[in-house]
Amino acid sequence: MARAPALEVQGVLQAQWEREARGEQASGHLIKVLSLFAHAAVRYALWAAGQVPEPLDTLALHARYALDEQGEDAEVLVPAVSYAVNGAVPGDVPRGIRDARLRAIVELVHASTQLEAQLYGAFASIQNDAPHLVHLAVVHGASLHFAKAVWVWSLEDVLAPAPSHASDSPAAETQRKKVAALLERKLDAPPPEEEEAMEEVDEEADAAPPANDTPERVSRMHLPTSTINRVYIAAALFSAATVHCQKLKVPNPPVMDTSLDGTWSTGTGAVETGQKYFNLVNISFNIPQNSGQSYSFKSSSPGSTTGYWEQLLYQYSVLTDLGPGCYQSQLIWQHGNYTILNDNRIILEPYGPDGRQQVSSPCERKNDQVGYYGHRKEEMKGFDITTYLHYGQPSYKLQLYEFDGTLKPSMYLKYRPAAMYPTMPLHMNVIGVAS
Repeated sequence: MARAPALEVQGVLQAQWEREARGEQASGHLIKVLSLFAHAAVRYALWAAGQVPEPLDTLALHARYALDEQGEDAEVLVPAVSYAVNGAVPGDVPRGIRDARLRAIVELVHASTQLEAQLYGAFASIQNDAPHLVHLAVVHGASLHFAKAVWVWSLEDVLAPAPSHASDSPAAETQRKKVAALLERKLDAPPPEEEEAMEEVDEEADAAPPANDTPERVSRMHLPTSTINRVYIAAALFSAATVHCQKLKVPNPPVMDTSLDGTWSTGTGAVETGQKYFNLVNISFNIPQNSGQSYSFKSSSPGSTTGYWEQLLYQYSVLTDLGPGCYQSQLIWQHGNYTILNDNRIILEPYGPDGRQQVSSPCERKNDQVGYYGHRKEEMKGFDITTYLHYGQPSYKLQLYEFDGTLKPSMYLKYRPAAMYPTMPLHMNVIGVAS
């Protein structure tokens, strides 16, 4: 199989600059090309970090599956990715999309177009007074105060190349033609391995699985290797290790995230929900290293006041009436629905038949007995979320209040999205059946 020709990013930028300098194209296209390459570099960095696990073609498959599940009458306005020279992007994300996966896809596509437009605006704002060297810093995280990763790319003489760069020599003209021809080949005819990958994607799209078998996530291996290489070239072009960004304005930190979504845990985080300490298959518990509490929340839709919760408690109590050294340990797992009322109260309503507990009391000769845990709905008087240095690390702190205003143990955000079991009821009570 023939190897796909490599596209030299610097050559494309140089050729585009010369076209505009010679008046062959209107000004503004260089800024657009530059913003597209920077956008590709950002996408690659996030993809490599596991934060954007799927390319846009597999996201399109997700959207198709989601639309198929909604039926033929579904009408959803999904914004298209726009690469207009003026940096225009689609309007607000359409509301009323009930399918969570489809809504996430729409929001990701919309965020992608907004990012590209912001890059375009940043480069365009300094074009008339272009510095010799520009550093572009991208911060990934909940806010600028809680950055998970920072990438810095250095761009040298890409907005204002030296006058000698625009050469009318035969060699320069030949080089421009080669770059232009190669770029056209890239746009008009994808390499053979990409064609095969696209055919595989088309076949999978034509044979979309039923609703119950729809995958939650498509493997990132659908991204052709040649695409990864080209994006990596763009990322390598902007790599640097210093920050000097006086021309580019750093956006103001966003409003603090007050969402309940995620897994929260007390103390050292030794206790957490999900499958680590409770086995739903054989109904058994694993003992955490320390006692503690963990709650997980998942809203039914972004900004919703209803959703699902899960709880794991590991607690001790001293049995003084049985003698010195006697104690009882209790592990409790349950889940259900929650509702946030207008006065900030939270109602936790469990799925009664699903609750389980394990009790151990050596003095009473109770060794890890597992049984049902039926609990009535619980009312929290309120909650608040603040930032806190937890063991020297910035974190979100969740403070829940009991029905009487008593403070529950503070919890800290451990995972987002939450580590939870399926959010639907898993068992049912059958009454009136003889054993």
